[in-house]
Parts: sequence; C-alpha cells; structure tokens
Amino acid sequence: MKRILIIGCNASGKTTMARKLSEKLNMPLIHLDKLYWRDNWIHATDEEFDELLLEELKKDEWIIEGNIKRTLPKRLKYCDTVIYLDFPSFVCVLNAIKRLIQSHNKSRPDMGENA
Repeated sequence: MKRILIIGCNASGKTTMARKLSEKLNMPLIHLDKLYWRDNWIHATDEEFDELLLEELKKDEWIIEGNIKRTLPKRLKYCDTVIYLDFPSFVCVLNAIKRLIQSHNKSRPDMGENA
C-alpha cells in the first residue's frame, strides 16, 4: 500500500480516515479540496487542478481523499489501494450537520483559507 485512494459520499468520513491513516502509516496526505479551493471560495480551473493533481499522483506514495468525480478515472490508474466508505445517507447527513456546526466561521485545514 503505497498509493491509497479514499472515496465515498460527502461527509462519510474520508478526511478523518485519511488523517488517521496518514499518521499511522507516516504517509503524505493530499486533500483534493485543498488542491481545488483557493482563498475566499475561489476554485482552481480544471487545467490548474489537473496539473496539481498529476504532480501528486506521480509521487511514490500518498493518501488522497476527496470527491472530484471528473478525476476519479485518473486517480484509479495511479493508486494501488482503494478504500470506499459506504455509509447510509442519514449518517452522512448527520456528519455534514455536525461538520457545519463545528466549522462555522472557521477555515477547515483540508481546504483553502476562508473557505
């Protein structure tokens, strides 16, 4: 397991699992949202994002988490392990509400500043 891809529904726990796995395996963690979002909710263009993603995908080892469907086929080509978090919708909705409350008026560390 050198290149791990974590996928799943929004608020399924991808970031939490990726962070814990990164710490346990001492592997670099890449958040797709961090590559995509710039400060103040401005996002990268597809070209900018694809270039940043490709730089990360070419590295020897990583854990990548996130939900940008357009790039899933490319990420699947590079990974050797996929972890798919498949939880009921109500669990994800509750997690989303919890995250909204906890991160209200704060920037999340897995995204750009002021995002």
